[in-house]
Amino acid sequence: RDWSKRPSVHQYAEGNRNISREPSKATYQTIGFVIIAALTYVALLFVFELHYFLPFDSGFAVVILWGSSMLGGQIAKFVGLPQLLGMLVAGIILKNCGDPVRGLEASWGAGVRAFGLMNILMRGGLEMDLDAVKRLGFAVIRLTVLPGVTEAFVSSLFGMLFFDMPFFLALSLGFILAAVSPAVVVGGMFDLQSRGYGVDQGVPSLVVAAASFDDVVAISGFSMCIGLAIGTGDIVMEALHGPINIIGGTIFGLLGALVLSATKVWDNHVKRSLALLLLGLVFTFSSKLAHFAGAGALASLVMAAGASRFWANGVGGFMCKGQLPCAAHEVEEDLCKVWSAVAEPLLFSIIGAALDFSKVSAATIPKAVCLIIIGVAFRVCAAYFATFGAGLRFKERLFIALAWMPKATVQAALGSVPLDMARNTLDESEDPEKYAKYMTMGTEILTTAVFSILVTAPVGLIVIQQLGPRWLEKEKEPNTVEGFDDFCDDCASEEGGGRCASDAAVQSPKSAASVPDAADVAAGGQALHSAATASHDRVPHAHVMHLEEAPGVPGAVKIVEA
Repeated sequence: RDWSKRPSVHQYAEGNRNISREPSKATYQTIGFVIIAALTYVALLFVFELHYFLPFDSGFAVVILWGSSMLGGQIAKFVGLPQLLGMLVAGIILKNCGDPVRGLEASWGAGVRAFGLMNILMRGGLEMDLDAVKRLGFAVIRLTVLPGVTEAFVSSLFGMLFFDMPFFLALSLGFILAAVSPAVVVGGMFDLQSRGYGVDQGVPSLVVAAASFDDVVAISGFSMCIGLAIGTGDIVMEALHGPINIIGGTIFGLLGALVLSATKVWDNHVKRSLALLLLGLVFTFSSKLAHFAGAGALASLVMAAGASRFWANGVGGFMCKGQLPCAAHEVEEDLCKVWSAVAEPLLFSIIGAALDFSKVSAATIPKAVCLIIIGVAFRVCAAYFATFGAGLRFKERLFIALAWMPKATVQAALGSVPLDMARNTLDESEDPEKYAKYMTMGTEILTTAVFSILVTAPVGLIVIQQLGPRWLEKEKEPNTVEGFDDFCDDCASEEGGGRCASDAAVQSPKSAASVPDAADVAAGGQALHSAATASHDRVPHAHVMHLEEAPGVPGAVKIVEA
């Protein structure tokens, strides 16, 4: 060994000092976020002429909640917990440590909650595999209805027992708790699907579809029950609330999907994303104004699922430019950015900031946790039996049942609604005792909703991340020509037309290792050349490629420029 070339102790120590002095990339990103947040606040302060964004105004509260939520999410991510937990805890800390967000108006919080729920439902609709849903059939319906309704009624019974609630108010609590969290479940299933786990059996598609519709059932049930508990008490109108939500949401969702199918108008993913988002806002907030919030949620889901189907199949008549199988994925990526940057941090920090421990009795928290555990236990059993007859193995059914427990999004969106309704609907001067009782029960519902997130979200995420790769079968490697994906990336246009055309034309060319002779090489080459030529006709700058037999390697092929 040449010991003379080894660094001295002094040089080694100096190198370590230099490394430790250099901040990490995450540090620079955090500094950038902090500076941007500060500049944004100062700009808004002067743009609105010192209105809304002064300390303890609503705008000031939103900025503080967003910044604290982003920081809390990064801390939770660093220690291996779901980011939404850090965001939720950030809101709780702000509310109970000085309360700098006390100026947040209830209408602002309600708007943020509605927007966050709309965003996650549309993401689920865009990635919903409708063919797999059709194949699984009644399993989707059973998984949508049976676990949620079971948990709702079980939770309502124990809500009456623990908190002495009237039946309809307890059932409202049950439907709040009954909704599975798309933020946790859908995101986790997307990750497993991208890695090929459970795809052949349709597990991710089953869970994503059922999770999205499960939320609609829970929201519709809650809307009907809360109206009977605190609203006008018109039994006939409240009984029709659910069917109106379903029928109206489906009709408006399909109309929105037809508008989005005009891909000659929405000719790139930015236009498609903006159109979907704006239509979702119109449906969500107009239905909320008409007191049919469930219809807006369902319309957002149906519109996204329908648009994804129309884009992939080229439905839209003379206003459609053809099949675009990649369009839904591109739009979902855009909505994911909106969710991560705006909707998620505000949604979970605002629900956390609604929990004021000074107004919560010491006995409420253990009762709430006990109620949550009992409801989840019944839910898991019901989810396991709901997948009977779906052609799944024992471990796959058990995985779905355990993955069906996380709660977050709907609980954050609806948890404070009973308290807000009691505060705005009841008159304290007319019946102080009733007003105080409903305010107490509203606080108990809010506390239970918040702790349902804290208890179930991390457990559900661990189940999905750890048990998914172990209990689900991995998808077999598809038959593809080596280098074909790179070719598709090269020939993809701004609108996605090139890649879509080539993907549609060549679905299963033979792999290099399995091509037996020159005839197969020529056939595969002709197919790929036709696909590339079609892409080149639509995208003038795309490269035209074809297959040739690789020299010196019998039976192998290579991709070359024409």
